[in-house]
Amino acid sequence: MGKFKQPGWRSPSIQTKLIGALFVIALLPALVINWYYYERTNVSLEQKIRSYNEELLKQLSDKVGFVSEQVRTTETQLIAYSVTSRAFMDYAEKTGAEKLDTLKKTEELLANFKRSYPYITEIYMVGSDGTIYSTDPYLNRDELKAMTWVEEALRTPTGQAEGELLLSHTPTYTLLQEREVLSFVRQVGAYGTRRDLALIQIDVDAAKFGSLLQLMPTDQAESVFLMDKQGRIIQERTSAELSDTAAADIRKRVAGNTGIATTTAKSDGQTLMLSVRPLEERGWAMAVASPLSRYSLDFRHLRSILLIVAGLALAVAVLFAILLSHGILRQFHTLIRSMRRAGEGQLNVKVPVSNSPDIGMVAVTFNTMVEKIDQLLKDSVKKEEEKTAAELKALQAQIQPHFIYNTLNSIKWMAISEGADKIADAVVALVKVLRFTYRTNEIFIPIKDEMEFIRDYVQVQRMRFGEKIEVEYEWDERIDRYYTLKFIIQPIVENAMIHGLANKAYNGLIIVRGVLDEANRQIRFEVEDNGVGFAPKPRDQMSGVGMANVDDRIRMHFGEQYGLTVEKPLRLHTRIVVTIPILTEGKVV
Repeated sequence: MGKFKQPGWRSPSIQTKLIGALFVIALLPALVINWYYYERTNVSLEQKIRSYNEELLKQLSDKVGFVSEQVRTTETQLIAYSVTSRAFMDYAEKTGAEKLDTLKKTEELLANFKRSYPYITEIYMVGSDGTIYSTDPYLNRDELKAMTWVEEALRTPTGQAEGELLLSHTPTYTLLQEREVLSFVRQVGAYGTRRDLALIQIDVDAAKFGSLLQLMPTDQAESVFLMDKQGRIIQERTSAELSDTAAADIRKRVAGNTGIATTTAKSDGQTLMLSVRPLEERGWAMAVASPLSRYSLDFRHLRSILLIVAGLALAVAVLFAILLSHGILRQFHTLIRSMRRAGEGQLNVKVPVSNSPDIGMVAVTFNTMVEKIDQLLKDSVKKEEEKTAAELKALQAQIQPHFIYNTLNSIKWMAISEGADKIADAVVALVKVLRFTYRTNEIFIPIKDEMEFIRDYVQVQRMRFGEKIEVEYEWDERIDRYYTLKFIIQPIVENAMIHGLANKAYNGLIIVRGVLDEANRQIRFEVEDNGVGFAPKPRDQMSGVGMANVDDRIRMHFGEQYGLTVEKPLRLHTRIVVTIPILTEGKVV
């Protein structure tokens, strides 16, 4: 019978339904949350910019006010000194000693002020009668008197002129014109009269004063403006992002501002956060302008991040739907894969038992079946191992060791007493062979012990063959420190002597080799003879502890990739190769 199948457009698969449902469930919250977070972040960031501007403006104002207060303090104290010390009163009537004493005291006072305030570069006090006190050793007095502001101040009646600020200029009245200065000029004298009129000029390093407007690295995005009450720029630092038109517009806004204010202003296509703060003691005003375009880049990044997060949420939802749909049939797929692996011989496979009664019962039945098959195979292998061990023990038990040792020892001394040294040596070798044979509690032995056993065995066989057979050894001494299965070389040597060389009319040669194959992590034993060769028999026709036994034991312990191989059979010389893994005390390296 054919299977009934509804059209795909009428009956979507479970996987399709889950993907669609989770897609919608993830999409709507992601969009709402992202929109809300974006709007809140926008408002919060604008508020933070406003707070940052106001705090920055306050710090800058405090720094500028600190220097301004130093200048104001110096002016006040110098004015008081001028009045109390009469430095500019009746100067012409003083004696030379009095003039020298006044000059010394006044310039020491000026020097103290200069040392106390690092922003002040020089201090000058100029009298209407031409008297000049100064901290500048390189002062050109005539040049200073000729300065416009000096002449104008000395012509103005005292009490009518206010303190004046000279914007950044080069002090041409001193011989060291190394840096530009800001000059603060103030008149001194008796109010309402020109008598004893003088002025105080305090020069401030313009570069140092300008550095007060910078709290951040030179690549700062904020622009800072410092203006006097006439709207002139005292100092400013404009960002590279601020256009000239926008900077000019800001200067106009700052010049007309009389209080603390923070507004959002647009100029020349730029949106700015403008904060203004007055410095009331001198009638100055300071402003900080931050272009919002700098932060709009962050908004674009934020928007991109939110879109990525939304996309990831959708991807996770789709992935979760796929995994969920697969999980419904996962137990069936797992059972099928486990059956396939068991059929390939992997009998350690286990199927997880599901909470579903039907699938769980199938899984339990399959696991029980595989366990029984695996146990049967293990029992079979164990019986074969026990059979091999029993055969070997039976062979070793055919001779009573104690009786044979005593008998052979007596024969040895009889041979020595009769002068038959060769017989005595052969008997000693035979005793060693028998002792080696009865080391029944050892499965793995050092390779050097196996090699000594082969030499003793060859010595015994010389009693039978005499000089007819010669044995040579090509041995890599590095393998002596490793281990091997017991009795895997002797049967090969015995086979070469008895079946390969015993019936030859010419002298025979046997070469026993031991080779370390580090590249393949193997050790090879080779037994080669120049005998008549032989036609290999099937393994099931080889009995005892012969070649078939050696091959079986090796494969049983180490796997099918190891064992015994025959090279150059029949009429050519015969080479038997035995391959085992590299062992240290029975453990594969």
